[in-house]
Amino acid sequence: DIGNHFYIVAYNIPSRASSIADAVLGKNFQGRNSYTAPCSQGSGMKNYIVTLYALSRTLDVDPIMDGKLLQANASKYAISKVVMNYGYSRS
Repeated sequence: DIGNHFYIVAYNIPSRASSIADAVLGKNFQGRNSYTAPCSQGSGMKNYIVTLYALSRTLDVDPIMDGKLLQANASKYAISKVVMNYGYSRS
């Protein structure tokens, strides 16, 4: 399956947090409110993107919040955004 997968959807992380333990978890690409590890197949470069937003307010907790909905809501209140790209190669 090729596409955009949200392995974890976490929001309303407290500004002083050192982990996401206190975050609200939304639905990942499997419809679970948890982290699902990448399970890419085959050799070659695998690329992953982590996006973190600083928001001007907390978001309303929504039981159907998924990655796409979170991105749409976060963009409305974003003060800052950082995108981290990383990859690894499997032989």
